[in-house]
Amino acid sequence: MSEVLPCRTVAEAHLYLDLAGWPRPGRTHRLEERGGRWLAIYEAVVDGHVHKLVFEAPNDVSAHGDALGGSTPSRLIDPGQFVAHAARLAASLPLDPEDVDPSWRAAGTSRLSLAAKCVDEALKFVPAAWDRVPPEAFFTAEGRAVAAAEPGRFERDRLQAVAEAYRDVARRWSALPEAAIRPVLVAPGWEGLAYAVTRPLMPLDGAPSIAWAWDPTPLRAYVSEEVLERLGTTVDRLADEALARIARHPPPTRISEIARPGRSPLRVVVADGEYAAEQVLNAAFLRDVATDLGAAGPIAVAVPYRGVLLASALADATDGDLLTMARNLHAKAAGEAVTAWVFIVRDGVIEGRVISE
Repeated sequence: MSEVLPCRTVAEAHLYLDLAGWPRPGRTHRLEERGGRWLAIYEAVVDGHVHKLVFEAPNDVSAHGDALGGSTPSRLIDPGQFVAHAARLAASLPLDPEDVDPSWRAAGTSRLSLAAKCVDEALKFVPAAWDRVPPEAFFTAEGRAVAAAEPGRFERDRLQAVAEAYRDVARRWSALPEAAIRPVLVAPGWEGLAYAVTRPLMPLDGAPSIAWAWDPTPLRAYVSEEVLERLGTTVDRLADEALARIARHPPPTRISEIARPGRSPLRVVVADGEYAAEQVLNAAFLRDVATDLGAAGPIAVAVPYRGVLLASALADATDGDLLTMARNLHAKAAGEAVTAWVFIVRDGVIEGRVISE
């Protein structure tokens, strides 16, 4: 049987595996009873080979939370490893939590909280009558190297100060305002296409794209592949959640009648306000617009710039009236411009675009 490693808590076992270079994705875990005791068996593929480690499963129910250990020092991880890991966690974060996008909020809070816990674990190696961690407490090569490089890091007062500093910064991260991701329409050729996650609004060259950004933030922060990984989500899930947020608060609409010489007035449904243009993604909203127009079939929808959506009967678009309006508004929109196209929408879904003759 493999060597059975002492384990105070489940979180300590996972940290030990992290330090050993075991990737969390694909890491498996099972419990087995052997000789009257329960063992926790972990397996993972590391460098192309399957590795297995066996821990004695802790009996205490509280050992299954996020605590690394109880009152006794670890027999798996030494104080040098704990302090070095805490420093790596802190160094993995931007210096100022207010200068980054909100995807860092949870990561910053959890990493710095764990860093503080790691330093607390190092403090458990300091005997009551001592003012520092004794040399014999370092039982790994890494831990001894860290202690030899800077012995002062393991003085009781310094460890306590560092742990409290990590907790203070963790509180700063957790105090950042909540922000939610919403869809944002962006124009063809938008400079953010190089780094942001986007999807075309429809599969045609020259179509606008959908990006996703946090709101509220002082500056619009867009979602990138790195952010998706940090959030642990997918584009499909993120898109669904973002659309649901704007669908819960649709903008008000009004019908505007525009005089046309020798013809009946042009009836246009106008929606304006924050995320009005993005309602072109909201099938329920577009179906309501079709009802307002009294349209039994497809309608025409334009989103010339962010903050406005226009819709008319399809015949009024093919005649060129809505096309002309969309082009004029788009030309004047500058930085908030989306597209001069007019889309054909049937039952709330874009199925094409209106082509001028």
